[in-house]
Amino acid sequence: MAKETSVLYSLPPAVRPYLLPSERIVMSVHRHPVLLVPALVAVAASAAIVGLQSEGVIPGRGAVLGAVAAVLTVSCGWLAWMVLTWSQCYFVITRSRLMLIRGGLRRSMSFLLVKDVADIRVGRNAIPGMRYSFGSLTFIRSEDARPWKVNGMPYPAQLYLELADLAFPEIDPRMRLQTGLAFTPPKLRRR
Repeated sequence: MAKETSVLYSLPPAVRPYLLPSERIVMSVHRHPVLLVPALVAVAASAAIVGLQSEGVIPGRGAVLGAVAAVLTVSCGWLAWMVLTWSQCYFVITRSRLMLIRGGLRRSMSFLLVKDVADIRVGRNAIPGMRYSFGSLTFIRSEDARPWKVNGMPYPAQLYLELADLAFPEIDPRMRLQTGLAFTPPKLRRR
């Protein structure tokens, strides 16, 4: 089990306002940087088009070059915004809550109480998820509410084991390790 962080100055600044005075962080992670890939691809593609146009490979002058340069500027702005929001997005695990803090200029926080977790599911895309070690975590609540899904999580198998240890302490840890991601804890109603 991970060590709890008890020193406030070691916390990310985006997380501090959302912690209760008695809470300590068990684990805090950024979402996976693979979430930045669409913006990176848009910048690379528009930069390639600008380069080809300026070299004369793609015909057009003046207004066409200006329009393509505008697309490049917008793509760079989108990438900058994505990096800003990614850098301020954290998935935080405390002993009592799971929190997702996101946003760039305007932050939002959603949370789920650990005692309300009835099941945890791990999802991964076949090729990119396994190759680059990212996936999603879906938390099923004990009351019949809609599931809470967090996409773009790094190392979902390790997060799953840590969360299962926290949410289901009555289950033998050796059983969790033997069964791995196929393990589904019993539907428990704890108070």
